[in-house]
Amino acid sequence: MKNLNSKLSCTFILVVACIAANSSWGANEAELARTLLNQPINTEPQTLDPNTPDGPKLDGTTKQSIAFESNLNTAVRDVKLKNTSKSRGAAEAAIYDQISAGTVLIVAGDGLGSGALITDTGYIITNQHVVGKAKEVAVFFKPAGTSTNLNRKDAVLGKVTKINEFKDLALIKVDAIPSSARPIAITSGSPRVGEDAHAIGHPKGEYWTYTRGYVSAVRDNYQWSEGKNSVKREAKIVQTQTPINPGNSGGPLVDDQRKLIGINSFMATNSPGLNYAVSADDVKQFISQEGSRTASTASKQNCGDNIYGKGKDKDKDGPYDYIAYDTKCSGRIDMLLKVPLDKTKPIVFLVDTNDDGKWDVIVMDTNRDGKWDISYHDSNHDGKIDLIGKHPDGKAVPTTLEKIS
Repeated sequence: MKNLNSKLSCTFILVVACIAANSSWGANEAELARTLLNQPINTEPQTLDPNTPDGPKLDGTTKQSIAFESNLNTAVRDVKLKNTSKSRGAAEAAIYDQISAGTVLIVAGDGLGSGALITDTGYIITNQHVVGKAKEVAVFFKPAGTSTNLNRKDAVLGKVTKINEFKDLALIKVDAIPSSARPIAITSGSPRVGEDAHAIGHPKGEYWTYTRGYVSAVRDNYQWSEGKNSVKREAKIVQTQTPINPGNSGGPLVDDQRKLIGINSFMATNSPGLNYAVSADDVKQFISQEGSRTASTASKQNCGDNIYGKGKDKDKDGPYDYIAYDTKCSGRIDMLLKVPLDKTKPIVFLVDTNDDGKWDVIVMDTNRDGKWDISYHDSNHDGKIDLIGKHPDGKAVPTTLEKIS
């Protein structure tokens, strides 16, 4: 157990690779994972024994401060804000005027992307790869008028409330929107091949840039990944000839009725005419799913070491029988380390990634050698295991994920 501290990380849901395949996995561990997956989380605080030595600590990544000013300073430190001006036809100009008012700039860490405002209460849809691991991001709305000049003071705090890595979607909430902002309505049907498609985003830092093309195809269950070592994604996508580039990711793709038909997500390498957006159908399904991932509003001082409760060391062998963590300082358990007294049973680490009161990631040290061996994931939060992680390096982050078909 002495090596557990170095292996705990809340970032292991962001995987290195995902392989769609049938999996051979241990029946006992799988049954245990299924059982744990459907157990409600006990959110009652546990009494801590002041005379008990500290258990495993959460690493700096998990415990990092997410104060907005600190996040914003890092986020916009190296971003150069530019002014762009475009001349367009009358119809396109009308589409631009309305949709640009619902298109936001999102800055997370040292990167940036786009987003679409979809409600007048401040909900914004974007790509998961735009927000990455951030729980809070800087959001810029388009200034009123023709200018796209921005200042740091224009940034507002956006809280990442929900993510789905599999479909590459994320939902952000801001507390208030400017009077000039206009939410973008989501279409009720699928786009037709050949119809016009309009995109607004921030390609390569050219803010609120408009492009126009047409829908080339609509493809169900389309699979892609950003690279060799990235998660394999799957969604219904809208293939379009509308030009997009890095910085457009997360931005709206709309039809002539100015309704959202997709979220611009990726383009084919070396094929500028092949661009892809996650469909509005998947966006609506994602928004309607229960569960959310909320960020902490408590201070680091009040949160302390994030240890919510400790179980007694009944067998006197050193490690606690369990340690519960509240990593977001929300007053709720979102991680739990369990060390069974029966040494034939695996050590288990459980995570509630979306704060719905249910475990959706379960990592196991099956032979209790202080190294993680296998993990089970409910990536779409439906109460069923759909991904299995392999951990040949013993770390909490799986090196591969296998999709259960």
